[in-house]
Amino acid sequence: MKFLKNNNLKIATLFSCFLLVSCYEDHNLEQYVVNFRIEQENEIKEETRLETEEEIIPIISFSSYIQYDSIDSIANRATDIIRGEVLSYRVEKVDVAIPIHLLPDYMFGLSPGLIPPKYQYIIDEPNPVYDIFTIYSIKVHDVFKGSINKYEIIDFARRGGEYEGIRLFTHEENPLTIGEEFILFMEAPIREGRPFFRINPSQAVYRFAEPNPSNLAHSIDVEFENISERGSLTLTLTDLMNIAEANFPTDNPEDDEATPKITREKLALAIQEAEERIQTTYTQISWARLLNLLRDARNVYNNLEATQLEIDDVTNNLRLAIETLEELPPEPEPVDRTELIAAIEAAEERMQTMYTPISWARLQNPLRDARNVYSNLNATQIEIDDVTDNLRLAIETLEELPPEPEPIDRTELIAAIQEAEARVQATYTPISWARLQNPLRDARNIRDNANATQEQIVSTTEILIGALNGLVSR
Repeated sequence: MKFLKNNNLKIATLFSCFLLVSCYEDHNLEQYVVNFRIEQENEIKEETRLETEEEIIPIISFSSYIQYDSIDSIANRATDIIRGEVLSYRVEKVDVAIPIHLLPDYMFGLSPGLIPPKYQYIIDEPNPVYDIFTIYSIKVHDVFKGSINKYEIIDFARRGGEYEGIRLFTHEENPLTIGEEFILFMEAPIREGRPFFRINPSQAVYRFAEPNPSNLAHSIDVEFENISERGSLTLTLTDLMNIAEANFPTDNPEDDEATPKITREKLALAIQEAEERIQTTYTQISWARLLNLLRDARNVYNNLEATQLEIDDVTNNLRLAIETLEELPPEPEPVDRTELIAAIEAAEERMQTMYTPISWARLQNPLRDARNVYSNLNATQIEIDDVTDNLRLAIETLEELPPEPEPIDRTELIAAIQEAEARVQATYTPISWARLQNPLRDARNIRDNANATQEQIVSTTEILIGALNGLVSR
């Protein structure tokens, strides 16, 4: 295939149209193969122009393939049929040239001039013929036909993709999704090192179809969805089981008599059960033990020369590892520390000088316990609630100190006493002087009483002043 480039062109557009009209199920080898190529330079097609910073040469390829009228017919044509999971993909340039003596059966009988160039190989001067393919890495989970081993990882090719500035578009753009499982009808590679190829783009790839809830009760078989909109066949689980039975028969008395029958069913079930376990559920030690035995089990399962004793041993060991997996302790339930925080803050806001020593001492232990539980990330809700209640009770039972007595003012009382003591008895009448003595005595007593109230002081002062005012001069 030739790619046209011109230094004066921003984008070179090339259409490569390849039409292969091949034989059908009767393998009528008189059909013609039309190989039509159009190479056009200096023509820009807006519908295929990619506006990117780098120059991309788009190539649109249209091809026709053999169409099969039944699952049986495409199954007979396929060399390998598997159920596999897409792990990753890459785009590569693949040499698709095939030696003439290795051409597929349906190509024999065609004259050399009618053999498509991509299938030709010049013996004297071998020239590679490259094409662009997306290569998927597929982990095989089930094998219904062929010699592929279960759990083997194979390469599966779909024509098309972008490689070194060239983007090949095909009319069957049905990429496979990483992580999904597909049923693949494949053709084994003729030359070593090549990937598996699909039988045709529209009938060779299937995945599980979503069941129709209204028809679910009446469904008697599991159907698989053809990923191509042009797909014309319906694949069911019964079809797959029939294919597997036809290619891997279970009843063969002659083989049973010749060699002991090797069974891997229990090992396959143990491997499947181990793979369904989730690492985050178990302890590291028990999980590491399982991984080692799972690796051994896979190796024995894929070993076609393994004896039944070896298979049974790894099966039993793997089963034991599964049964002895140690589950991690459950995650603690979420706890609420809101009320505990509020109680601690309320206790810390209290002032020691406002409460009696005994009640203040009673508060300290619950407050210490509350702080410890709050700092403990593994504390349970019951523990949090208990220390919260104890702390709130200690706060509520704090006893306040009695209020400080008001300051006592004895100034007027002392002044009145001094004035009374300064008076001279001889100056006043005996009766008025006698009336002064009791108020003066009471005033002195109140003056000297440390517990006397302000009210007593004021009253005594007024009485004494009244007695002074009642003195009668001679």
